[in-house]
Amino acid sequence: ALDKSWAERLQIPFISGDSRDIIEREDIDAILIASPSSLHIEQIKAASAAGKAIFCEKPIGLTEESIQEALTRVEANH
Repeated sequence: ALDKSWAERLQIPFISGDSRDIIEREDIDAILIASPSSLHIEQIKAASAAGKAIFCEKPIGLTEESIQEALTRVEANH
């Protein structure tokens, strides 16, 4: 089960263990990605497709090819 006590203390109204729940919310304009590195590219693409501003911790991806693909997708979506 997801421990929501820290979010309640910080008055954060919504948390989820599934990034899609956050990305798909219309009341969220920006996404900070601080997940395991292997998930960054997938989450960047999803957030970009949803029209979100994106801040991603390093590394953006695990291969140069995947990073270039994600950057191309972000540029095409904005």
